[in-house]
Amino acid sequence: MSMALTLLVFVAMFVTTSKSPGEALYLVMYMTRSLPLLMAMVMTSVVAGLALVFRKRIFS
Repeated sequence: MSMALTLLVFVAMFVTTSKSPGEALYLVMYMTRSLPLLMAMVMTSVVAGLALVFRKRIFS
């Protein structure tokens, strides 16, 4: 669920930052083709989120 949400966010970012729909489509195709990179980005965001949660819990 969270992975699909993250993918949706990345797609939205690419669509808004690119100039043409074709460029956005190419970027999305490239992202889905390089799944290890996508998984690395998802894992990085998850780890960052967990670190924030733990830091809040420790310092509160």
